Amino acid sequence: MHSIFGALNLGLPLASQLAASFIEEWWKAVIARFSGKPDVAEAIIKGFVEMNKDHLVSRDASEAQRHQEMMALIDILRAGLLGQQRSAEQFVAPIGPSVETASVLPTAANPVVIGVKEADAIRDGAKLVWGPLEQLTLRTDGFKFHTSGLSIENPERDGYLMARVRDPRFVDDPDNPYTDAAQRRAEIVVLGRRGYKESTLAGIDIVDFIRDNPA
Repeated sequence: MHSIFGALNLGLPLASQLAASFIEEWWKAVIARFSGKPDVAEAIIKGFVEMNKDHLVSRDASEAQRHQEMMALIDILRAGLLGQQRSAEQFVAPIGPSVETASVLPTAANPVVIGVKEADAIRDGAKLVWGPLEQLTLRTDGFKFHTSGLSIENPERDGYLMARVRDPRFVDDPDNPYTDAAQRRAEIVVLGRRGYKESTLAGIDIVDFIRDNPA
């Protein structure tokens, strides 16, 4: 339990502002995101923004400023959530082989219980069926250098994915075409492959940048 709390670097700083309910909902979002329920995780993220809406309104900012801050908060939460897969896998490792459930107690009254079904789904999430290399057109949404991650709009359904960039330029050169595109939220054409869990797109590997796709 300590290891995943250490990795949930977004949850604890915000907890003082959003109270214990944030931790409870954050755990639910992590479990949902990596057990095959990205729509549930996205709904929880939108709920976080609603929880913080009164604070944004009280700052007497313009409507445009409030919208910009709300969208920035959504981006931060999505990026933080996408970074928790390895920690979630480590946390659920004993469930099934040695125990039937694990409980997290963000509040004494509302434990978050993780069972064998959820644990198996989280473990299976790392096992994708990869297609061949192909030319992909992707809409960028952000990036994370330390995880070689490029946030993109899911090309097959609503929502977002953290694509893994294997092109050395992404890490070696800060002024690379991926980060340039992400800062503009531009559409790009790359060489990559899609990874599926059953029939659902769950991952994208990028190996080379081809070009910007003009608007």
